[in-house]
Amino acid sequence: MLPPQTSSALVNLGLPVSTGRHVGLALVYSATATQHTRVENYGKDKPLEQGYEGKWNGRVIHTIGNQYFEVEEELAKSRETWWGKDNLELAMQQRIITDVREI
Repeated sequence: MLPPQTSSALVNLGLPVSTGRHVGLALVYSATATQHTRVENYGKDKPLEQGYEGKWNGRVIHTIGNQYFEVEEELAKSRETWWGKDNLELAMQQRIITDVREI
């Protein structure tokens, strides 16, 4: 999805560029991958039961060259560091109050 001049410039500098095949592999992986935990609970979500296995949800895949990897879980784990504990707790409270889902 890069413009040709951008991808050729990266290749000329010796940097990796994902091909359509590698992006496709990442999409197939994300469509078929399972998770045992959520990236994070949202709103009124209850913790998952032990032994849970379900489809991915709330995850982002980054592709670079011929590699792809999930990034959202590590980002969520580090949120307190870059957002601050008080802001994170406030955001969690706001999510609970504004969660209109029937659970």
